[in-house]
Formats: sequence, C-alpha cells, structure tokens
Amino acid sequence: MRVFLLLILFNLSCCNYAFSQNINIKNRVILDVPDKFIFIEGNVNSELIEPLLFFVGESPKSYLIGTKESVEFTREYQDNPDDVFQELVTKMEQKNIKSQSSAEKFVAKELTKLFKKKKYEGVIWLIFGESKIDQIDYEFSNFIDELKKMDDTSLKKQMISYQKEWKKLTKETFGDLGKYIKISKLIIKKNNFNDPIFQFSMNYKIKGLRGKVIFYGFIKDNKPIGLIYECVNVCPKKNNSLEKIVLPTFLESNILKTNSPENKIETSSNVVEQLQKLNDLYKSGVLTKEEFEKAKKKLLN
Repeated sequence: MRVFLLLILFNLSCCNYAFSQNINIKNRVILDVPDKFIFIEGNVNSELIEPLLFFVGESPKSYLIGTKESVEFTREYQDNPDDVFQELVTKMEQKNIKSQSSAEKFVAKELTKLFKKKKYEGVIWLIFGESKIDQIDYEFSNFIDELKKMDDTSLKKQMISYQKEWKKLTKETFGDLGKYIKISKLIIKKNNFNDPIFQFSMNYKIKGLRGKVIFYGFIKDNKPIGLIYECVNVCPKKNNSLEKIVLPTFLESNILKTNSPENKIETSSNVVEQLQKLNDLYKSGVLTKEEFEKAKKKLLN
C-alpha cells in the first residue's frame, strides 16, 4: 500500500507538467503546485478571511501561495491599499469623470492594466485553525459529528436540505449583487478518514471585471483548514482544482496510517477504499482518464 500511494503521487505530478513541486507548510498541509510558486505568511485581517472565522476560529494562521509577482502584489495591496491605487485615483481626478457609468468603465480598464503590469495571476489563501473544532463552535462541532455518522447514501439525501439552506443564505448575503454573481452548489463529502470536506465557488462579472473565488475546507486532526483561490481577470485553469492541489496532504497521511503495524492487516479493505476514492476523483474531474487508469493499474498490480 505504501508503494501504491507513492506511485499515485508520482504519476499525478508527472502527468500534469504544471504541478511539479510539493510544498510542506508547517507540517499541516502538503500542496502540489507549479515550480514557480512561493508562499509567505499572510495578513489575517484580510476581508477574505473574516467571513471564515466561524470555520477556522479566532486568530488563525494564514499563508499566501502563488507566483512571486502575484503574492507580492496581494500582500502590497493588503498592507498599503492607498499607495497601490493612488495613481488610479489621481488619473480619475485629472479626467474629471462625472457619471458613475464612465467611472466604472475607467476603473475596470485601469485595474486590468494594473494587474497586467504586476503580472497578477491570482493567489491561493491557506488558513489554519489553531483550535480544535469543539473549541471553536459547539453547534458547528455537532454538525461535523453528525456528518461523520452518516453513510454516503444518507449524506446524499441530506444534501437536498443543505442545498435549500445554502441557496437561501447566499441570496440573503448578496441581495441585489446576486445578479452579477454566480454561486455554485455547496458540496459536502467525506475523505478516507471520514472527515468532512466542503467546497463551493463564485464567479462574478461587474463592469468589465471578471473574477473567481473557490473555497475548499476540510478537517485534519480535528482542526479546520481552508483553502481559497481568488483571481481577477487572469484566472489560470491550473489553479482551479484545489482538491487536486491539496491531494498530497491526504496521500501522505494515508502512507503514515497504512504503514503502521496495527493497520497492515486491513490492506484488502484499504485497497477497495482506494479504488473507490480514485473512481470518485475521476468522476468529479479531478483526475484525467489517463491518470485514473495508471493509478488503478498500479493498485491492482
């Protein structure tokens, strides 16, 4: 089993040239990202993180992951937003723009130029919860426990109710802005360790600006971890699958778990579970057909 998991990790990195280095962040998460990606500690006061405090708890750790240019620009904007946009404001004043429509078009055009100048391609936020789930929020902890008790069939049935609540929540949150924003369905599923995974995405288009936000949250060692990919105008497809990027985290955990003496007797059942996991990843589009077939062949051999 150890060999099989290592081979999957190797095949995934070889089959997609864009994902070619693993980065280990604080021994909590291992991410499969392009060679040119770096990571630095982020600002926890970001507007993007604030709505997620219910999930990760107070005083989380955050990291910015992406190309050097994208990470530095994002951090620059966080630390000194006035300085970043001062040139744009000055230009607007000089042009003496009077109508709101003209102002919106001008801002969109200038921001597009700025992103291109800064070589911005979007960034991935990684947020660590330092506390365990039951210490963050009692109701949320109970919800996680309920999910863990459900089998796949029960979870699928319950998702109908969750989707109704999700639709109502997003409508109340965005109000009139909803006409500019397309929000995906909420996806809740469980990994091999029976821990819940939460996923959703948002796409928006406002006055010439196109953007995307993808959220992927999961529980590891009973502590919450969230990944958020955000981009504006330039959104490379290679960064869209957070599930694929974070996959080495679970593979590494599987290697450690299945290599322990008490778990070696469970090899047969683990093989079945791994086949099911591979099939789920293939059906969801995370793995290509070629990657799926190669991984399955290695497992069966």
